[in-house]
Amino acid sequence: SGVVGVRLRVPLFEGGKVKSETREAISQYDKSFQELEYVKRKVAQEARVAFLDVTTGIARIDAFGQALSSTKLQLESTKLGLEVGVRTAVDVLNAETLLAEARRDMFGAIYDAILAKFRLQAVTGRLVESDLVAINDLFVE
Repeated sequence: SGVVGVRLRVPLFEGGKVKSETREAISQYDKSFQELEYVKRKVAQEARVAFLDVTTGIARIDAFGQALSSTKLQLESTKLGLEVGVRTAVDVLNAETLLAEARRDMFGAIYDAILAKFRLQAVTGRLVESDLVAINDLFVE
């Protein structure tokens, strides 16, 4: 005579564990997906802002360039007026002050445009070390 036995093990309370872990995994996936979408939207917004900053910077450089040209002409005409006696030395000093302010504004606009360009490159993942080296070389010279 022989004995054959089968042992069956059915966990009664672990069925809920699998469902719970599945729900938790789905919830974690949804959370990760939402975080990814948030980051994508944030990066896209930062890229748009950086691009607008670059275009604004270019427009400011053009505007300040025209202002700089105008103040140079104003200084020349004021100096000529001093020579012929219709302007005073104070007028010349005021014109020179305006020219210095125009130069300051122009350099500020150039600086802002360079920073905006770097921000755009950084946001889009295109900023490389050679860009920074090139701008550093400009300031060293």
